[in-house]
Amino acid sequence: MVTNSVRLRFGRFILLTLLLLVLIPFLEAQNSPPEEAAGRPVQLLGWSGGEYAFSYEVIIEKEENGTYQGVVREFTDRSLFEATLPLGKYRFQVIPYDYLGQPGQESEWAYFEVRPIPVPEPEPVKDQKLINVYAGVAWMPLLPVYGEGFGESMALPSAAFRTGIVSNSSLVNVGPEFTACWYTIGKQYMITGELNLVSQILFPNNAKALCFRLGAGFYLPIGAEGIPFPDSVLDAFYANIGISFRLILWKHLYLETGIDYAHLFTDIASGGIRPWLGIGIQL
Repeated sequence: MVTNSVRLRFGRFILLTLLLLVLIPFLEAQNSPPEEAAGRPVQLLGWSGGEYAFSYEVIIEKEENGTYQGVVREFTDRSLFEATLPLGKYRFQVIPYDYLGQPGQESEWAYFEVRPIPVPEPEPVKDQKLINVYAGVAWMPLLPVYGEGFGESMALPSAAFRTGIVSNSSLVNVGPEFTACWYTIGKQYMITGELNLVSQILFPNNAKALCFRLGAGFYLPIGAEGIPFPDSVLDAFYANIGISFRLILWKHLYLETGIDYAHLFTDIASGGIRPWLGIGIQL
């Protein structure tokens, strides 16, 4: 008896398992949208009235060559019907039924049209500039630190011109920059010219940038005393390194301040610092 009872329970378990395996795909198919509806918009048809209505019969017809042909005839217990129809002109009618299944007065035909969903045109992509070009002027005094290559006195009256080309990216811009300076020291003058490699690290809003410079240049004194004239071409060259902060004031107008350090390659090592403040335009 025990053996038969166990067998009976096991048989019921197997039968229930097989039933579930059969029903699961069917339930999934019921919940999934039909293949014909895939990619099509759903039309919601609604109506009011029928106070004692227990169910509704929805009739949908499509216009074909001037006449209407039935395409949908279904029952629903809601005053809202979901349809998935191809493009075209349609009309629909609703017939209410009471709880005894007796039809009531049908509604008048309501006409509607299924049109294609307008696809918004993508916004034109603006051509991104590959490079940024800038130019500006600055006050850049020369303050000798050691040696006599740059003279022994500070050159406060000064003027500088900077221009450069850098890449245009969202984080770091790199490119060459040329700088020419004019210094007045007493009754004599000195001009410098240098070529730097500039690296601009942009802040998130692109209105601010931290700039690093590394390069070399030459100097040429104009005057009889104070600044020794270089004995050779190599003596006229110096190495330059600098850092600055740039702030966009308005559109293309920017303000920049920084400090450079220059070292002369002469027999007696000479060096000086050049704090500066400038304004310019970046395109």
